[in-house]
Amino acid sequence: MSTDLKKQIEYYMGDDNLSKDEFFRKKIQEGKDGYMDLSFIMQCNKVKKLGVKIEEIVEAIKESN
Repeated sequence: MSTDLKKQIEYYMGDDNLSKDEFFRKKIQEGKDGYMDLSFIMQCNKVKKLGVKIEEIVEAIKESN
């Protein structure tokens, strides 16, 4: 499951998606130093379906660029 989770989050934060996704772009711009709270990722339907906790997201994206 962590591979699916990692791929989904990398998609959300990828250049292609961020060029179209006002929600995430706005949250990143509002955040300190361009960071966004992981709670916003937890609100996404595809992440909700996976039934993961924030700790699992942190673990899944540790190796992400």
